[in-house]
Amino acid sequence: MVKKATDHSLPGRLYNMTEREKAEELGMSTSWLQKDRMKVKPEVDFKRFGGAIRYATDRC
Repeated sequence: MVKKATDHSLPGRLYNMTEREKAEELGMSTSWLQKDRMKVKPEVDFKRFGGAIRYATDRC
């Protein structure tokens, strides 16, 4: 069974940052990002590709 990508994303953004990279950029912990993803409306844009989580970069 193929899972669809979870769409917590904005059109035209590039999603290629790992959890660790995004946490470092934001000055937050990886556990904070993990908890944020569980929210109905997460604060940080991300996409899920199977088991991989990728965050939006600010640069396109």
